[in-house]
This record gives sequence, C-alpha cells and structure tokens, in this order.
Amino acid sequence: MSLSGPKTLVAPAPLSITERIGPILSELLGCAEAALDPPVARAYIAPGNTVAWDDCCNGQVWVCLLFLESLALAKMGATHMDPCGLVWTATFGIGVLRCSSTIDDRGEIASADALSNEALQMLADEAALCQAIYCCNVAPLNRYELTRWDPLGPEGGCVGGEWTMTMQVNNYGCSDT
Repeated sequence: MSLSGPKTLVAPAPLSITERIGPILSELLGCAEAALDPPVARAYIAPGNTVAWDDCCNGQVWVCLLFLESLALAKMGATHMDPCGLVWTATFGIGVLRCSSTIDDRGEIASADALSNEALQMLADEAALCQAIYCCNVAPLNRYELTRWDPLGPEGGCVGGEWTMTMQVNNYGCSDT
C-alpha cells in the first residue's frame, strides 16, 4: 500500500527554443543568404523581433522569431488538455536591408534613377527571399504560410523589407514521432 497520495501529471521537460526553433532559423538564413543578388556582407539570426539597422550599406539579411503562441485547445472545445497535444504557432521574420540614397554633403538629393534602382533592387530582394523560403529544404516547412511582405524605410540611409511567415510546431516537451 502506497502512502504517496494522488499522482500529479508532470509535463515532460521542455526543449529549449534553440533545440526546436533554432535549426529552422539557421536553415532559413542559409537559404535566404544564398538567394540574394548582389550578396550581402552580414547574415544573422536576430536576437529579438527588432533588427538593428547597423550595416545596411554592406547589405544584411536576417531571420528572427517574431512571436510564439499556443493554440488554445480549451477554447476549441477540448475537455482534456494533453500536454503533448498542444500546438504552437511560430511567426518568423525574414528580411533584408541595403543602402539607400540620401541627401549628400552638398545638400543635393538623390537622382530619380538612383531611387528607382533602389526600388527595383528591393523588389528583386522580395522575390528572391520569397523563392528561397518556398524552396528551402527545412522538414517542418511543409506546414507553413508565407503571410506578407513589409517594405522597410527608407530611414537613416537604409531600405529593405521583411517577409512574415507562420508555421505550426508541436509542444516543446514531446517527441515528433
């Protein structure tokens, strides 16, 4: 006879963001960097959801986790909450920044041709990143949605844009099998 009392359900030890989301971000970054023409000098996984515009004139590409949220199974009518049945929605940003024309030291504004070329480069980057995301060989990406492209800038001599994509990820503490 056991005197230990009622059993308490303990959720499995959670996997870290690095173990679950990190490999996806790394693979997306490699695909994005390889797709850009001309190439960029800086490619990184951004720590946080706001990217520093530090090195746009050499070009930079990033991926980041914008937010992570659980799908509320109880709100969908579930009466039993199995921790391994929880599903999370991860939202990623995949973006690029390049140099943009500004007023020069003599107070002269950028030419119409320079501004038009920067706009066309931004559109080329948008298309290249879109194709890179669709063609990237990341196993979990068979359950994703590319939701929108947001142009960024011009600001501080930088211009670019960011794709937003969402994907479903199973509960961190449970096996994918």
